Parts: sequence; C-alpha cells; structure tokens
Amino acid sequence: MYKLEFTKQAQKDVKIAARAGYENQVKEILETVQKDPFNSTQQFERLLGNLKGMCSRRIDYHNRFVYSVLTNTDGLRNEKGVLYEGIVHVVSAWGHNY
Repeated sequence: MYKLEFTKQAQKDVKIAARAGYENQVKEILETVQKDPFNSTQQFERLLGNLKGMCSRRIDYHNRFVYSVLTNTDGLRNEKGVLYEGIVHVVSAWGHNY
C-alpha cells in the first residue's frame, strides 16, 4: 500500500472533479494508485520532458490525474503500523494544472 499526499492544487481539483460528476472516476483512480501506482488495469502513461518521473491517468477526454511516486520511504508506516511501499504524490486531478 502507498501513502497518498496531495498538493493544495490537487485537493482543490478533487473537489472540482466531484462537482463536475467525476467523483467515482477519481475515487477509482485513487484506490488503484494507493494499492499499486503502476497497475495497468487503468491505462496510465509515464510523462516526458519537464514532467519526467510523473505519471498520468485519464479522468475524461480533457482531464488528467497526474502523480509521482517515491518508493524510498525509510520505514514510513500507517496508523496501524503497516509499512508503506512508498508515497504517491498527487500533483493534479483536473485540467492540465501541472
């Protein structure tokens, strides 16, 4: 399991996506990346150029869920004491604000 961390913009984006009727799509993406951010059951792409190291998943035709993954967490554990495999840093969850 991966820990989810959100930028301030991503927190706003999740609310915007929910108001626009995409709450279920974003929730499904969040659940997937928390379990395995590289799971291919939902298509994702690794970004290039100045966004190298980030990944993107499609919410709809125009909007993307953008995140990066940190795997070296030095023993970071959740509230139940279970060791995280890494951290998923959510950069954007609506539009192209990354």
